[in-house]
Amino acid sequence: MQKRTFFDQWHRIAAMRVGLRPGVTVRLHHYGGEPWYVLYEAAHCGFFRIRPEHHALVMGLNPEITLDRYWRQAVERNPEHTPGQQEFYELISKLYEGNLLHVEGGVDEDKLAARPDRKKKKPLPARVAELLFFRVPLWDPEPWLRRNVGWIRWIYSPQAMLVVCVLFALALYVFMLNSERAMIQSSTVLQLTNAIPLYLAIFGSHVIHELSHAMVCKYHGGHVRTMGVMFLLFTPLPYVDLTSSWAFRDRFQRAYVGAAGMFADLITCSLATLVWAHSPPGMINELSYNLMLVTAAYTVFFNINPLMRFDGYYVLSDVTDTPNLHEQGNQAFQRFWRRTVLRRQDPEDALVSARKQVGLLSFFVLSNVYRIVIMIGIVVFVADQYFGLGLLVAVALLFTTFINPLKKPWHALRDPAFMARHQQLIRWSGGAVLAVLFAIAFVPLPYSQRLHGVLETEQVTRVYAATNGIVEQVMVEPGDWVTEGQVLLSMRNPEMELEQNAVQAQLLRVETELNQAFTEGAQLVEPLMQRKAALLVRLAYIETQREGLVVRAPHAGRWVGEQPLLRMESWIARGHEFGSIAEEGRYVFLGIVRQESATELGALAPDRMTLWLEGARGLDHGVSGLTVTPYSQDQLPSAALGAIGGNDGVAISMEDPEGRKALESFFLIKAWAAEDLSQRVVGPVQGRSGWIRVELAPRSLGTRLFQSAQQFLQRRYAI
Repeated sequence: MQKRTFFDQWHRIAAMRVGLRPGVTVRLHHYGGEPWYVLYEAAHCGFFRIRPEHHALVMGLNPEITLDRYWRQAVERNPEHTPGQQEFYELISKLYEGNLLHVEGGVDEDKLAARPDRKKKKPLPARVAELLFFRVPLWDPEPWLRRNVGWIRWIYSPQAMLVVCVLFALALYVFMLNSERAMIQSSTVLQLTNAIPLYLAIFGSHVIHELSHAMVCKYHGGHVRTMGVMFLLFTPLPYVDLTSSWAFRDRFQRAYVGAAGMFADLITCSLATLVWAHSPPGMINELSYNLMLVTAAYTVFFNINPLMRFDGYYVLSDVTDTPNLHEQGNQAFQRFWRRTVLRRQDPEDALVSARKQVGLLSFFVLSNVYRIVIMIGIVVFVADQYFGLGLLVAVALLFTTFINPLKKPWHALRDPAFMARHQQLIRWSGGAVLAVLFAIAFVPLPYSQRLHGVLETEQVTRVYAATNGIVEQVMVEPGDWVTEGQVLLSMRNPEMELEQNAVQAQLLRVETELNQAFTEGAQLVEPLMQRKAALLVRLAYIETQREGLVVRAPHAGRWVGEQPLLRMESWIARGHEFGSIAEEGRYVFLGIVRQESATELGALAPDRMTLWLEGARGLDHGVSGLTVTPYSQDQLPSAALGAIGGNDGVAISMEDPEGRKALESFFLIKAWAAEDLSQRVVGPVQGRSGWIRVELAPRSLGTRLFQSAQQFLQRRYAI
């Protein structure tokens, strides 16, 4: 901070008499090779770091004299290193906020506000954003930790850690054996019936997680005075105050405190996995599965991630010996802004090495980009439940994330001294910004879209099982050329053979009885003749069914099997689709367009479309014809056209195992290839996925962004 000898708010504290609390301890720490003095007061968990040049000044605070007199005496003794009134004012304010100062005769807290402008009310968007994250202290865990310090030392001993590693290895092995079962069970995690078990697992695992932080802090001699509930997106979750760990001299002890929660998650996840794997279906199995899933996901995606202010961030901060990593990243960006934009030189005490500057800038950029992504996810999550509330949260986060942080650089740019020194730079920069904005908003650029789909021939005959049977032999493989009448596969049906033998035996018996009836009397001939006729019909039906056990090609073409290889001796039900036979020649591309993108349909034309196929990306093909059909059915022509096919297709029902039942309306696009693709493409063409690039009218980037936002809101919120 630039030194200011006098301060216009000095009168607020000039007559005060203050001194350090009797319980304050002072420890010398080294952060990044630089000495710092850490002041800590255990009763109120007060904590503050000061530089060596301020150490003597703070330790000499005397409640017998006023702050004004004390500061003037310090200036007389050491005018070069004594801070100015503004810096001293803020130092006293921060010490008081950290519960480290005792004030003679009480204090008016308004007088100790670090800056007068901090008393101003926060803007409404900032207050709305704070409603999403606030804390309620409930319990002092220090007495409980003192009573159980013996158990704590045993739980976090090296021997116990070895046991936990073995437990984790066993749980990982058990999970791998049951991974298929876990994937099947995961489909029910977000269902409404699982809401209570899921929340109980989240809250319970967080209680264990936070207690582990507190116990490791106590293990290394710290004090934990506050544990309570924080409301994260209106969801109550436990938290613990670990301020005392900041006073540990050993950075690895501080890092251990930060990693203790993940250590507890490891134990919880391992035990839950073993219980889940060996318990029958029921409440215990569901709770243990949710507990296993929550602890694993929370640790991997949040806690271990150093870009968010969770455990991984504090562990990285301690291991690298860089306290307040996020704040230092902000300061690095401000130094970069001052040097490159404002063209100002920092004082020597603010300079850092080039390597550290690059590291802090990289962390600043990555953490802020990741934070923006998380904020967008939060807004979408809230808006999915309550659109109005989500819109309010979006405005609040937009203000706190983008608008508010830009106020300080903007004010610096509007400084008259800066504008006077850099008039030409301002003109050139302003012109460049306006040119970029104009280009984004108005300059049209070439524009095209991809339409994913699947290729089929105009005539495709699907081959089904005419009867039940067991596969005996498969004569063809996908991609083979077959001729009309060629045997594709053969099956057998033992039950049908037994039935045929039984009918033949009955027929033989009826013929015997009929011969006897002709000899003895004619009255029995008519019933026997009717029975014989019925048996002959039944026998003919069975023989027809047996002929269906041999599957033949209805016409010549390319065999496209739905399954690359049917297992021998597998049971096939009647109506099962074996595959299809495609006549090579003219091919048609099938694609879909969702309704919110229907505005582009009028611009579709064959001469603006180019076809590509997977597996032959180096070859482009023309399009000779095009039809657009409003599709009201709920069945897609192919599963490749849905989202399950890996494309930006329509949403499909998770209850449909084939992935062809659509949950939204769409338009079906048919585009005919201008040539015989089988002559240019190696391998089967029928059923191959691909895409069409459609050349559309040029448009600006701003128009594209606006249309994308419109389509997103229409698709997700129907507005």
